[in-house]
Amino acid sequence: MVKEVVFHIGDCMTGSTAIQSALSSGSYVLPRGGTIFYPAQINHNQHALTISDLPEAPVHAPFREARFRALAQAMDESDADWGVISAELLEFVKPEALKAVLDEFFPDYAGRTRLVAYVRPHHARIVSGYAEALKKSGGPPTMAGYFDRRKGAQRFYHPRFAAWKETFGEAFTAKAFHPDSLRAGDVVHDFIAFTTQQPRARSTLETVPNASLSLPDLAMMREVHARIMEMEGGEAAGMELARRQIGWHMAPILGRRYGELGVPAADKLRMPRPLAQKVADHFRDDAAAMDDAFFKGMPLTKALADAVDSAPPQRQSLDPESYFDAVDLARIRAWAEFIGRIAIADPEAFFWASMPPEERAAHMERARAVDGTLTEEDVQQEAGTGSLISRIKGKIS
Repeated sequence: MVKEVVFHIGDCMTGSTAIQSALSSGSYVLPRGGTIFYPAQINHNQHALTISDLPEAPVHAPFREARFRALAQAMDESDADWGVISAELLEFVKPEALKAVLDEFFPDYAGRTRLVAYVRPHHARIVSGYAEALKKSGGPPTMAGYFDRRKGAQRFYHPRFAAWKETFGEAFTAKAFHPDSLRAGDVVHDFIAFTTQQPRARSTLETVPNASLSLPDLAMMREVHARIMEMEGGEAAGMELARRQIGWHMAPILGRRYGELGVPAADKLRMPRPLAQKVADHFRDDAAAMDDAFFKGMPLTKALADAVDSAPPQRQSLDPESYFDAVDLARIRAWAEFIGRIAIADPEAFFWASMPPEERAAHMERARAVDGTLTEEDVQQEAGTGSLISRIKGKIS
């Protein structure tokens, strides 16, 4: 039995992929020794979906007991110092729902369980969410339009995190996702140190998964989505998901290729000043409440002011013509048409085939953990309906 269980509960867009990659690959150093047990090939979002408020929850609810019972058994059979459960989609779970899971499946860990969530400053969350929308669907035409569509449904931070604190008390910790608030300015270092309570623990992860795309890359992805949607069948059932897969899996490939070439970082997406001021006004009370309840040094309030001061005066161009000449645009559009032709022919098969081999293997492993008699068709269905993390994040970013 592990000595202590640590739940990493999000939020989305706070380096979760990097944390999970370090945990699954063992890319960390613990100067004072000890062992971390991470029973996942990727993450535990499948478990979160069984108790979430997301639209996909009814599909997953029947697997609640099987998934959590298997997870608890794995913790019981390990003699590690720390067992980690990481699922950024726990952002969309009510704290009482997770508390019920702990009471039912992890009763022996009462008093030996900690939870941590990272909180991205408001402006950065909106910029990141808009970039994800551009990457996976082409996004709204402007960031201002994205904000106007999302602000009514935007979950203010303080009421949500106050509920976690009320439910779990001192076992719950909220951390500001900001370099000045993270150990060594890095979320993976910070999480490993928090988990092991070793200040000098560190990550050895060499590359950062799911790195944000540059402006030229986002303009390219926007153009790819536009070309595919113009094709006959480009907006048919299943194509929204297929196009999300293109953006989701293209980003790490681009990042890896740029890294191999030593390409200097291009300009990143930023929020223009008029919108930055609007966002600061909208979230000022929420930032102050979060700082008062959880943080030292008022990081979220300072981030609101800094975002306005550092914002460019005008909106950045996302038109592909701003970054590519006519020949490059012709190449991009040709590849978009070719990829679109394949996806339109069979969107479900494209969803499955576009995954990296290790991700398909992880789906297979999870499916077998639920039912060892599943057929290949069943496994594909499990992947298609059960692990649509890119689709979900596109909806809620």
